[in-house]
Amino acid sequence: MANTNSIIEQFFSETENLAANGNLLEAEKQLQAFIDNQDLISARVHNDLGVISHQLERFEHVGRLYREAVRLAPENITFRKNLADFIFVIEKLPQEAMFHYNEILKRNPRDPETLLMIGNICLALGVPEEARVFFSLVLEIEPWNIEANSALEMFAESKEDSSAKTDHD
Repeated sequence: MANTNSIIEQFFSETENLAANGNLLEAEKQLQAFIDNQDLISARVHNDLGVISHQLERFEHVGRLYREAVRLAPENITFRKNLADFIFVIEKLPQEAMFHYNEILKRNPRDPETLLMIGNICLALGVPEEARVFFSLVLEIEPWNIEANSALEMFAESKEDSSAKTDHD
């Protein structure tokens, strides 16, 4: 923490020196930039602490940290993906996760990771035909995507199995 404090002290020392030397506009500009970026800085700290807490399996804090990161920087796709993934995988709330994935798609409709996760949520919700659409979209963007290919192969095998059962009935 001493290193962080020294960085902050150095910042304020520099702006105070600028002001003391008559460079008020530059001091004002730097201080305003600090204020303008405070939410993003705080969001990054919340997100990164969420990632570390997740890796340490301290899940009781992770959701709150990711949610705060998204509240402070709602346009940040990485923060929102971390939250959505956590909500779906750990909290087991697919509808809430879907809301966040849809927010990501509004900003980046061809994001293969998000399309893949939506496909997985569709499977979890028991709507495989919708899942197939999302896995197919992933392959349009990334034809080499192993997970999407595997999911579509599973659908093909499932169809073959059901046709074979129908033929034998």
